[in-house]
Amino acid sequence: MIEIFTKHGTAGKTAFTFQTNQGISWMRPYGSDVRPLLNMEPWLKQAYGHSEALSVSGGSGQAQYYLSAGFDDKDGVLPQDRQRRYSMRGNLTLQPLTNLTLHWNSLVSKNDLAMSPDGNSGESIFFNVYRSPVTALGAATPENIAKLLARQTTQTDDRLIVGASATWVPFGWMSHTFTFGYDRAAMSGEVFHPYGFVFQPTGDVSDLDWRSETVTLDYAGSAEAQPTNDFKATFSVGGQLVHTADARVDGYGRGLPGPGKQTLSRAAERFVFSGGQEVKTGGFFLQSLLALKDRYFLTGGLRVDGSSAFGSSFGLQAYPKLSASYVISDEPFWPGTLATAKLRAAYGFAGRAPGVFDAVRTWNAGAFAGQTAFLPDNLGNRALGPEKSGELEVGFDAAARDDRLSLTFTYYHRHTVDALFAVPQPASTGFGAAQLENVGELSANGIEASLEATVLRGSWLTLDLGSTISTNHTKVLSTGGVIFYNIVAGQPAPVWRGAKVTNRDAFADPVYELDAFIGSTVPTVIIDPFITLKLPRGLLLTARGEYQGGAWGQDFPSRLVAQRGPRGPVGCDDVYKIVPWASYTGPGDPNAPAAISQVRALDRARCYKNARSDVWFMPLDFFKLREVTVQAPIPTRFIPRATSAFASLSFHNLWRWTNSEFASFDPELIGSRDNVNQLFSSITDQLPPPATATFSLKLTF
Repeated sequence: MIEIFTKHGTAGKTAFTFQTNQGISWMRPYGSDVRPLLNMEPWLKQAYGHSEALSVSGGSGQAQYYLSAGFDDKDGVLPQDRQRRYSMRGNLTLQPLTNLTLHWNSLVSKNDLAMSPDGNSGESIFFNVYRSPVTALGAATPENIAKLLARQTTQTDDRLIVGASATWVPFGWMSHTFTFGYDRAAMSGEVFHPYGFVFQPTGDVSDLDWRSETVTLDYAGSAEAQPTNDFKATFSVGGQLVHTADARVDGYGRGLPGPGKQTLSRAAERFVFSGGQEVKTGGFFLQSLLALKDRYFLTGGLRVDGSSAFGSSFGLQAYPKLSASYVISDEPFWPGTLATAKLRAAYGFAGRAPGVFDAVRTWNAGAFAGQTAFLPDNLGNRALGPEKSGELEVGFDAAARDDRLSLTFTYYHRHTVDALFAVPQPASTGFGAAQLENVGELSANGIEASLEATVLRGSWLTLDLGSTISTNHTKVLSTGGVIFYNIVAGQPAPVWRGAKVTNRDAFADPVYELDAFIGSTVPTVIIDPFITLKLPRGLLLTARGEYQGGAWGQDFPSRLVAQRGPRGPVGCDDVYKIVPWASYTGPGDPNAPAAISQVRALDRARCYKNARSDVWFMPLDFFKLREVTVQAPIPTRFIPRATSAFASLSFHNLWRWTNSEFASFDPELIGSRDNVNQLFSSITDQLPPPATATFSLKLTF
């Protein structure tokens, strides 16, 4: 279902709100003491950005409205980075009848981006500066690297989201809600290398146009029955249909006629690629909630899904659930010092569908030298179905001391069968790509907890402290007889493997354990502490941090720089003070200097020319101070007609801590962790997020 989470109008006098944000961003040190910014100083700047927003809301008992418009204009810390965004959103609530309520929500936005060459690319500024002094440009001088700025990379994103719903309550004990959602996203991008570009002397241009539309239809109905004062039953039924379609066209042309801005149609050679897909999914649910004495609750439900991505041997899939809760604090024996407490438990099933075409055999049309043909693409699997998980949750919610102390706690255990893994296929089939199959069995367990306490509460000062914590420990139970390198029974799902230096801290040549299990690719614990301090005259101070631990990552850029030298990776700068890169090739060097006796085995293994590429693993543990904000009210007597006014100053990314064995740029510069099949989340050639300071002024009239 497509939903827009936005502010809603309220009945009453029309209110106007204006907000402006003015901010700067800059790079904090992310390298070593020797190279705090990894020689990127000539290419970094202090960037300015601002945004303005205006909204109006109001209405009567039968109609409420909210409308807002916003504009953002922000520069990035790299020379060509810039964003301009325009947006409008609004909603309307009507109640034409006492038992009928209509809602309308909408959002339209346009986002224009210009980007500097970045990332793991030979045209990236960071890539060439870090891997200097010798790069694809030759000498990595500022004059040579400046040639990369002739490249122009732009992107425009357009978005339209519309949602409408109608809620009809024919009787006090029955309600029906119908919801319609429409989401249209469009993206057009271009990479332009002008005539005379250093890597493409005749110039080229790449264009991309992508469009996606999603339509959802939802129905949810409920009915209540209360045969006695102590017993109430609520029955719910609903369904959903989702239709998604997208299409893309890629164009590439090379050989431009001359200098200046050129279009694809002017290129001497032109190539066009296109594709698209359509997905239809649907499902319905049944649920009943039984409540006794408003103290004991039992919920049972069933969801049934179908998808065009399932194989032909799969039909509808059913996922039942059952949950219970007990408000134990309502019992007569409960001590009055503990305000509220609720015990809860649940067990249910869920599914994860495969990709759109994973179940079917597909062929890819190709052309070469004027001839066309169909080439093998996806083998297909008629038996392919969803991944199924059963999860048990138990926990409690509690509050005490007049709600000055609140605690929630949940323990979960998830068991997954028919896990979706990409299984390599025999070359004799003619299909070279791996095929998704339901072969795995996994488990995961952990806790989710939150604690918030009012430590001080007075007329002039209030101090609130709190934190959330979540843990996640996964294990592969079975791979169905299929052998994978990074998915192994008894290990986390997935697990990093490589060469482990077993004597890492010894002052000796390294001893290796090959194909060793290094650690989990995802965090096993996340902690988010926060603090709120209320001071006299309405001053408010808030701060929020985040700790992540348990994950390991591979530093892809540093392992290459170690082999190329002579500056070497940032994690080895302190080592090079003892033994310079050029004076030692690595373990086994017959001409090793005497000072090598002061270098650890781990550093010998990864900091020099013959470094092993599979030893560049490191813990990604970190703590970051995500945000600090100070807010103060402004007396309205200084602003005519204003009903409220607030000013605030916010800072982001001001400070971080990393594990002492972390020897790279930033532990969050990794690839996607959203899918168990996306295993290789390596640190990449990108800048860490900058620090920012933002002043905000919000006025209501």
